[in-house]
Parts: sequence; C-alpha cells; structure tokens
Amino acid sequence: MSPRKPKPPPLADARDRARAEREVDTSFAVEAAAGAGKTTVLVSRLLELVGSGRAALDEIVAITFTERAAGELKMRVRERIEDELAGDIDDARRARLAQALDDLGHASIGTIHGFCASLLRERPVEAGVDPQFALADELGASLLRERTWENWLEAELAAGNPALLRAVAHGIALEEPDRGLYDLAQRMLRCRDLLGACPPRPQGGASIRQFLAFARPKLASLVDQLETYCGGPTCEPFRAKMEEARRTVVLAEGLGDAQAEAQVMRLELKGRFPGIKHWSREPSRDLAKELHEALKARLAELQEAIGQDLTAATAEALCGYVGAYRAAKEAEGLLDFDDLLVVARDMLARSREARDHFKAAYSYLLVDEFQDTDPLQVEIVFFLAERRDCHAERWHEVELEPGKLFVVGDPKQSIYRFRRADIEIYERAKAALRRQGDTLVLSQSFRPLAELVATVNHLFATLIRKPPDGAYQPDYVPLHPHRGRGPRRPGSYLLYPPPDLADELTGQDDYRRAEARCVAAMVRRMVDEGWAVFDKAEGRERPVGYGDVAVLARTFTASDIYADELAAAGIPLRIVGGRHFYLASEIHSLVAVLKAIDNPHDGLSLVGALRGRSSASRTASCSWPPARAGA
Repeated sequence: MSPRKPKPPPLADARDRARAEREVDTSFAVEAAAGAGKTTVLVSRLLELVGSGRAALDEIVAITFTERAAGELKMRVRERIEDELAGDIDDARRARLAQALDDLGHASIGTIHGFCASLLRERPVEAGVDPQFALADELGASLLRERTWENWLEAELAAGNPALLRAVAHGIALEEPDRGLYDLAQRMLRCRDLLGACPPRPQGGASIRQFLAFARPKLASLVDQLETYCGGPTCEPFRAKMEEARRTVVLAEGLGDAQAEAQVMRLELKGRFPGIKHWSREPSRDLAKELHEALKARLAELQEAIGQDLTAATAEALCGYVGAYRAAKEAEGLLDFDDLLVVARDMLARSREARDHFKAAYSYLLVDEFQDTDPLQVEIVFFLAERRDCHAERWHEVELEPGKLFVVGDPKQSIYRFRRADIEIYERAKAALRRQGDTLVLSQSFRPLAELVATVNHLFATLIRKPPDGAYQPDYVPLHPHRGRGPRRPGSYLLYPPPDLADELTGQDDYRRAEARCVAAMVRRMVDEGWAVFDKAEGRERPVGYGDVAVLARTFTASDIYADELAAAGIPLRIVGGRHFYLASEIHSLVAVLKAIDNPHDGLSLVGALRGRSSASRTASCSWPPARAGA
C-alpha cells in the first residue's frame, strides 16, 4: 500500500481567496503579493460566473495589460474549462462550460486597447470616428508623428511663430533628445486628453524692459559701493559677480525682447555677501545690502514670471502640432493606441446611449494587473461597471453595480510610469471599491522557499511604507510561504572578499573583480557539492547544475569582468543582453546579409552572407560555451 501524500498546509489567505473566487455579488479590489496566484483567482472567478449560470462568456470582459499576458490568460481559461469538463460535474454546469469553450475564440479576453477598439467599431457614430478606421501600429504611428512634426515645424518657423522663436532664443533645442521641443511635443501627444485643462498664460506681470530699467542703475551703484568701500578675499569674487551681472543687463538692453529674456533668465545674483569686517564704512555696507536684496527679489519675481509665461506659450504653440497630427490621422482614417483609450473614454462620458448600451452588454468586468492601469483605463472600467440607472459625470462618483467590477493587482509591481500608470489613481480606485464593495489581500506566495520569504519580509517591511504626505508608495504586505523549508540550507547568503584582499583593492574595477570572483567561487561550490534544487518539471529534488543559476545585475557595466571570472572558474555561461549579443556569430551573419542587401558591391559582406558567417565573427566570437540556461 503506497503511503499517503502529506496534506498541504492551510492557506494563510484562504478566506479572502474563497471570497474572491465565489462571492460574485460583491465588487472587489484584490491586492496580491508576488507569486500569490492573482491571475488564477481571476480565472476561478470567471469560471464561477460562467459555470453557475450568472453570465455567459460573451457577457464578461477580462482585461490585462499586454498582448502576451492576454494570450496567456485566454489559454489558462481554456485549460481550466477543459479540466472541469474532464471531471465529474453536473449536466447544467457541463453544458454552460462547453458553450463557453465554443465561444472562447471571440470572447472579450484581451488588452484594454483591443477592448476599446471593439467598442469604437460597434458605436462609431457616438464615438465620432470613421467606421472603417485602421489602427496604426507603433512603427506606423511613429513615422506619421515624425513626418507631421517636420512639416508642421517648417511651416511654423517660416511663418515666424513667436512662441517657438522665443523658446529657441532661450536655448531650448528643437530636437535634442529628452529635452527639446520635439520631446515635449511627444509627451503632450501621450497626454492629449489633458490638454483642455492646460492653465492659461499669465496676464500682466513684470516686464523685461521695466526690470532692465530698474536693475541697471542699482547694479552700477552696487558695484561702485563694492569697489570703493569693500575689500578682502570675500569681496573680490562677489564684486566680480555683480560686475558681470551689470554687463549682462547693459547687453540685454540692446537686444530684442526674446534675447533679452534669455540673458536675464541666465542672470545670477546669489552669492555670499561680504561680512561687515570687509567694509570700511558701515552705511555703505547697509546700502549695498539693500540694493542686493532688492535686485534679488525683483529678479526672482521676473524669472518666475518669464518661466511660467514661456512654458504656457510653448505648450500653446505645440498644441498646434497635436492638432496637425490629429488631422493627419483623420486624413488617412487612422487611430493610434492612445486614441483608442481617449475616444472610448470620451464616448462613454458624453453619450448616455452608448454607455447604457455597453453597460447592458457586459455584466462583469475582470481586470488583471490593475496596478499598471492609467487614469483613462480607470475611467473606462468604472463607467462600464456603473448601475444601469445612473450616469455619473466623473469616474469617482460612479455608483457601481454590485459584483460587476473585480480588479486584481500588486502596487509594489507597478512599473509602467512611462505609460501613465499612476499608483495614486490605483489607490483612489481601490478606495472607491472598498466603499461599495470590499478589498481583499492575497499574501500566500507559492514560489519561494520559507527561508527566502523570511529574508524578504525582514528587509522590505521597513523599506516599503506608505508616506505621510501621499499615496505614491504602498505599504508592504508580508508574504506567507506555501513551500516548506529548503534542504537544510539558509535562504540567502552574503558574500565577502577575503580580508587580506583589502590592501589590493584600489579602484572600482578591483572591487568588481573581487565580487565576481566570490560569486564564481560560490557557484562552483554549489555545483561541486551537489546542492539540491527542486525541479518543478520532474516533481523532485536533484543536484543543482550550472543551468539552474542566474546572476542578476543592475547594469552590464561589469559583465566583462564577471564573464572572465566565471570562465576562469570553469563555469559555462551565456550572457543575455549587453554588447556580447553582437559578438555572436549569428548576429555577424545577419549583419553581413543586411549589408549585402544594402550594398551589393560590398564583396566582403556578400561572401560573409553566402557563407552564413561573416569574416569578422572569426575574430570576435564569444569565448564562453553556452549553457542550458544562463548563468
């Protein structure tokens, strides 16, 4: 008689997990720790809705963040349905699940962008879009943005757009990466839904000519007082700075307004004012101090006013580019990915008929990876989850249909800030769900060993805390390990170089090499001693191999050093990323093919392409043998 398998320990979050899966009349915000199986819970809730007869699959929307995640989600739904159909279930549930399996191909399980596209195609009139619109992929949209920018900028500069010429006079480059006008224009495109709320240009305020008229005599008097009555090592640098400021003001008076503004914006009057011991006359010091303070205050006021006006004027001008890009898309019948969200949100916010139609069409909305949701996506899902007889103007005023909205996420894993994912919006949405439903926490992590969980909880419990001044950082939720303890070893090790190396470590590379040598020695020891790892595929423990080890680093700066030390220890490795990617023979072959296509007269590349290996790869091939999985 074979021994019974030990009964698994009870889950620490069993109650919350059961409510998330089966309490379908309550809307939930589920916060899940890493490895807690939040997608599994979402799939279980979906099957409960379908299998119990609460909704057909075409009445349910399941949304995740990326195409890859959407594909995996649909596959997991299929696998769970097939598993249930293979088991012992009642006839009614079997019929519902079988129908769901047939309907899975056209179910609303996908990305928020794909879902919004389907809404717009169904109601193009209310959305105000071409019924036959095409979706511009990222490459096509990028080319159209660049083409539109070039045409628009050329026309605006030729027409003498004062805001753009002013920005250039202030030293703002037209196309400098991350700082130029083009980059600002692209950022405005990504936030096009907010442009209607841009603050107006400030009215009145300080005049550049008034400031110059005020500053020139006062700077001359200040410099005169410093030259006549102040001396010593502190006074000379300060006097030279004030003299430079005086000359800048004199120069600015002869320039146009935009150039004069630019000069004044670079003006610097702060500095260490000479102490009383450096002055021969105390009244002169008092006068100079008064002049200096008055100049600083007036300059700060003017610079702030110029900065505000310049920012508003430049943004106002670039709105013309946003409009030109919109017109270019309309001429070609295109929408880009951001349009899908903006137009869908506008349709649901402004058209009661469209909102009522889609609220009736979809009975349940399940949103995975909710921590990566941006403000537009929050508005869309809340409008669709609204009670049928309500029409709130703002998403946070929405009265939810009980049980209709279910979101899961982990705020500690929010990584898409560049796509406008906002942890504070997440917290506001969670609070709204708590008021009308409930919040649940899944803390049972199925991935790490107990020893590693203890280390992680100890480290991060004090580091990840909600700050007193906002909700931009979530509190830490401790993990509860599901796996038992490992095979008689700690869950983490700290590696140190031998003490006698301290005198030999003189530079950063020395430290990195010592660190790499320690890591290599540790990896070699693990394999030589046959440390045990659990093989999930085989369902058993086995000795660790080099392919089970991964060395993670923040950057590739030290990858050469690590490669050398690991190779010296006889450890096979594969480097993923970094410049080593370009040393592989396959990449050399591909480059040779592309060069030969670009220039058929390039004999060396043509020969390399025909051979399937460029001559350069013979001398630049990687010297480390590949492993089954990267070290």
